Amino acid sequence: VLGDVDETSPLKEAQVKTPEVVNYDQVISDMNSSDEKTRFDAVQLCRKTLSRAKNPPIDEFFQRGAVKILAHCLDISNDNLVFEAAWALTNIASGESHHTQSVVEGGATPKFIKLLKHKDIR
Repeated sequence: VLGDVDETSPLKEAQVKTPEVVNYDQVISDMNSSDEKTRFDAVQLCRKTLSRAKNPPIDEFFQRGAVKILAHCLDISNDNLVFEAAWALTNIASGESHHTQSVVEGGATPKFIKLLKHKDIR
């Protein structure tokens, strides 16, 4: 089934499970790290955790200020980080109306529109 899927598709991603217990405060702290690898790993863990099919912990990240951090990541010149941050933001926006409103008010909407013209659109 996945034979025709582009190699960069998240559907081709290795099926790595997220930890059962996530230290949300540490993930948020690491998302603010000046170390690029630490920041990327934390944003990716945030996205993977929010991508759970059942009961994604949207409020756990939302209440800790993830929207502002992720929206800022959309401005960074690292395509993989932008991809992960955008995906995490869409997962947050898919929650309740106040989650969606926060993503919009956090300035992500014009950044999403700008991404539609990005050379590495997936």
